[in-house]
Amino acid sequence: MANELYPFPHGGVLRGDLEASPGASTTVSDTETLFCPPDASFNSFRRVMLERPGQAAFIAGFKPSRGMAMGEYSITVDLDHEILDGSTVLTAGSRAGVPQADLWLRAGGFEAAYTSDADYSGVKPDNVTLSGGTNDEIITYTYKPRQGTAGSSAKLVYTEINSAGDEGRTHTLTSCRHGWTISVPSGERVTMACEGKSLATPIAKDSSPTTGSSLPDEEEVVGLGANVSLHAVADSVTYGKSGETDDASTLGALSIYDLEISSNLEIDAKPAPTGTYGIGSIRYNPGTPTATFRLDQVTFEDDFDIESFRDDREILRLTMAIANPDDDVSFIVIQFEGYITDIQGDSADGYRGAQITMQLGYPDSSSDGGGLDPAALMTLKYVTVIAAP
Repeated sequence: MANELYPFPHGGVLRGDLEASPGASTTVSDTETLFCPPDASFNSFRRVMLERPGQAAFIAGFKPSRGMAMGEYSITVDLDHEILDGSTVLTAGSRAGVPQADLWLRAGGFEAAYTSDADYSGVKPDNVTLSGGTNDEIITYTYKPRQGTAGSSAKLVYTEINSAGDEGRTHTLTSCRHGWTISVPSGERVTMACEGKSLATPIAKDSSPTTGSSLPDEEEVVGLGANVSLHAVADSVTYGKSGETDDASTLGALSIYDLEISSNLEIDAKPAPTGTYGIGSIRYNPGTPTATFRLDQVTFEDDFDIESFRDDREILRLTMAIANPDDDVSFIVIQFEGYITDIQGDSADGYRGAQITMQLGYPDSSSDGGGLDPAALMTLKYVTVIAAP
């Protein structure tokens, strides 16, 4: 219907897939629908107009020149659980058996690897019993932002739909990449806030938008039923419990609150005269990731002193395993290894604590090739424990 208004925040559909290589031709099907929160925004064609001030007999404006154009987007997505069932395919364009977070993680600099014959033995939620053997399925996302890696960029298609549902305006964003912040608040949804850029595509009218695609319904990850560990790697001691992989129940009154990990990843829209709209490529400009969280203040054991660890620049490994409330076999594991760079005393709910800031560490080991083949210092894993046959 002509002149129909466009409602907001409902009245929008987001679809997307990973690209085989940055900017490669990618078909996004109507079934590849992504959850899109109300405050997300997409603009596939933000153009810079070049003004031309000049002299004239009277006050006048001169025709501006058309300058560069790029796409921009902002979205905070919920991380979702995924029960792995042997169907996982990570190849861009034919992905299957992966969480929706797969797209957002990989367009944010994470590389993905899948195995169906693992024997997981790390930190786990208390409700999960490890089975032994080599039957566990794991998708491991390792943070290594690299420009040319296959599947390291995405194509997003966002359609604004009018009130009648019979007309739309489509934003097509290609070569999408973003910086991010992962937040794990206590008792709330675990989110990934993404701020990204893309190559430009003019906004197009859609005379018959598809509105009937179903949304995924996997369980969101919530900061409940988690097990946490803060482990001093060189000294092999763990905050608040005797072993790194011990159950959360052994932590007693100690805990780690409100974890937030920031990529500090800048995305550069690289100007180039060869680009159709003056942008040659969307590039990662990696910063050093940081993690912040809060600890309860206690009288530390003699072998665990966070201020000494800060001063000695000792690597600490922070691990959080979060349960899937729908079952007792699948969970996610967030891991960050780094140095303490700041400790700030504070108080909350009537008790003293400390705000800790960590910076991602250098892979300091004899086998890392002098840093050329770095260890996996920041990972996010999807684990499904499969009972031994």
